[in-house]
Amino acid sequence: PETHYDTHYGMAICFTHFRRYEEALNACAWAIFLRPNYSKTYEIEGINYFETKQKSEACQSWQKANELSS
Repeated sequence: PETHYDTHYGMAICFTHFRRYEEALNACAWAIFLRPNYSKTYEIEGINYFETKQKSEACQSWQKANELSS
């Protein structure tokens, strides 16, 4: 259901806000698993990768978001 995606996406936003980047990335992974065509999750994932100094992964996430018309 859509509420499962909303829950994981919301957790990713909250974890990002509180600088709990690894937990945010885990929440992003679940949200992407549930809705792989939603660009906004890739945007948040990119932010978390960037904050954890994983710049290559951040670029890949942002590229995917761009491909999905973000």
